[in-house]
Amino acid sequence: MNRLLFFSAGFSLIFAVSCSSSSNDNNTQTRIINIPTYKVEDRNAQDCRKLFSDAKRVSLKSTDKNTTLANIGSIKFERDHLYVLDDITRKLIKYDQFGNPIQILSHRGRGHGEYLDIVDFCIDNEENVFIVDGQRDIINKYSRDFEFLSTYNLHAEIDLIQILDNGNFLLGLSSWNNRKYAGDELIITDGNFNKIKTVARYGRNIDDNYWVDSPRFVKTEDNIIYHRTIDDHVYILNSADGELKEIINFDFGSRTIKEDERLNIENKIETQKFKDKTTLKSCFSISKHNLFGTLFDNQESRQIYMDMDSRKITIFHKDKSKAVPFIQFCGAGSGYLLAYELEQHPNRDDETYTIYLYNIH
Repeated sequence: MNRLLFFSAGFSLIFAVSCSSSSNDNNTQTRIINIPTYKVEDRNAQDCRKLFSDAKRVSLKSTDKNTTLANIGSIKFERDHLYVLDDITRKLIKYDQFGNPIQILSHRGRGHGEYLDIVDFCIDNEENVFIVDGQRDIINKYSRDFEFLSTYNLHAEIDLIQILDNGNFLLGLSSWNNRKYAGDELIITDGNFNKIKTVARYGRNIDDNYWVDSPRFVKTEDNIIYHRTIDDHVYILNSADGELKEIINFDFGSRTIKEDERLNIENKIETQKFKDKTTLKSCFSISKHNLFGTLFDNQESRQIYMDMDSRKITIFHKDKSKAVPFIQFCGAGSGYLLAYELEQHPNRDDETYTIYLYNIH
């Protein structure tokens, strides 16, 4: 396919009052980015590697079975340490800047200091780690050495957690949460997880049974990016205090998945109802100069890089006919875009994950 619908910051920006899901009724502006039809460059895995030619590379080392990764779920980079969540084994491994594993969090269970499932985590200024247990609906706090410190029960179902610069927390609640804070999408709490305010409430169709991609917070230098599919809005929040600064709406025109089409998603995908649709699947980094993200276009995932200055869009695709490693965008932190590549060794039974840290300033 030679033509796709994309957005460009160079196009007209329409400002309006906030959509109804924002608690900042008349103060938050919505930036609507109109999307033209573009001829885009279609590139392969080798070209994606060239984009990261100047990036810092860290090969994650495995010293034993306990430090072997099954599948990377998420990565964060804080204070010269990489934190990698394995979404199969539910282990959280902390690496130094050279890729050596230095701490492993793997306390599975229902006992004191244990968890069943890590759905998200964050790190504070003292390198304490907070994890969200999505099955037990608790938050556990561990020291920089992964020693258990405390447990918090919010009596609510939580998807996301991010500590703010002022010591408070930004939490993303599940769309199906019918317990405490029902209907809230984003809330700010104090350091003991007592609610201070609601940032956003659910006011649109969300399929609780199927995710095109996981919701996520991505922390940049000054902002926190929040996005949840299927929704073409991206929330930009202040990393200092969690205040909502801007809502960016990516308008895909006739290819937009309409509000009444955003339920029973699995059936629509199986019956090819989204073959002529495009939606924003993930946004890992957005600045005045570039964007790294993924589209769900024609029911396929398309990893994109946008150079805002030259208004050039590049799609990177994996050649399924060749066993060539493919770089996957996965997040941001401390001024870097984070990506990873999995290389399988033909003459050995193991495989190596390489993390790329791309300076996005």
